[in-house]
Amino acid sequence: MALMLMGFSARLSAKKDSIEYKRVRVTGMPTVGYNNSFGLQLGALGMMMFDIKRADTISPTSSLIGMGFYTTNNTWFGLLGQRLYWAEDNWRAAWAFGYGNINFQFYAEGLPGTGNGFIDYTTSTRFVYAELTPRVYKRLYIGLGYMRNRMSTTFYLDDIIGVNPDSLKTVSGFGIPLSWDSRDNTFNPSSGLHINMKTLFYKKWVGSDLNYSSLNFDANYYWPINNHAVLASRITVYTGLGEVPFEGLRTVGRDDIRGYSKGEYRGDQIYTIQTEYRHTFSNHFGFVAFLGFAAANNSLSEDTESWSGLLPGLGAGLRYMAIKDKKINLGIDAAVGKGDWGLYFRIGEAF
Repeated sequence: MALMLMGFSARLSAKKDSIEYKRVRVTGMPTVGYNNSFGLQLGALGMMMFDIKRADTISPTSSLIGMGFYTTNNTWFGLLGQRLYWAEDNWRAAWAFGYGNINFQFYAEGLPGTGNGFIDYTTSTRFVYAELTPRVYKRLYIGLGYMRNRMSTTFYLDDIIGVNPDSLKTVSGFGIPLSWDSRDNTFNPSSGLHINMKTLFYKKWVGSDLNYSSLNFDANYYWPINNHAVLASRITVYTGLGEVPFEGLRTVGRDDIRGYSKGEYRGDQIYTIQTEYRHTFSNHFGFVAFLGFAAANNSLSEDTESWSGLLPGLGAGLRYMAIKDKKINLGIDAAVGKGDWGLYFRIGEAF
């Protein structure tokens, strides 16, 4: 446990001129995980934190993050991304590049000869995303975003229909990211409200093979109970409209509702709500306990009942505050869902 939560940090200082200095901090950790679909996961995660201008005491700390992992079912993925804050937090920007090969599964009903069951598939993905959001009013930010994703998916149906169908497609689109951010800390908030809404319009005239749209919405509220405890709550909505591809469907799981890792509940509409109690002791250690519910709807399904019903998820975790002045935690969460469970190692909080 101690080895898995072990991080390292280093502080570097460089003189830029006689007035202004730049400080950079680097932290990293190995990652280990396990779930029902991917098996054992081994990887590494690193983060560089810096202030673009030291004299700017209003802007949050900018960061550059890199991560990669490999699992025992031959899934691998790498990600490099950055968040930038400058000009007294009047400007924000973010970008990310990811590349990987994901071996996963989906649940199907009415299969020939087998009835209901899981179908394995592989998706190779290479994507880039970028957004720029200026502040337009108080804590409101509105800007422009762009996404391009090259995807190739193979479904392993040889035992059922005699072939393994595959598809190769590119989806490319622009969007309008909107956020309201009154958090007191971007890494580990103890108070404030953070609302995000991202729309993406994938259109053929910007290089997309399909015409469809997606909406991602989440709202997080942080209520300080006392100096050591915070109650954090979260609501999320995802919906896809138009020619939504298989890769455009979402699964219940990840950080929105921990405890689901099989990929059984999937749809073009996902709704979640959860709350989490966070407690930090004076020796840097702490714990979290969380409870949430999700629902998925697949309007593309031919089944008469496309709703998943209410899906509960609950669990608990341990925390160690590795970087106290930035309130950055290392942690591990264990969660159970409806016929499923998950184990999550993390740097930072779930939301």
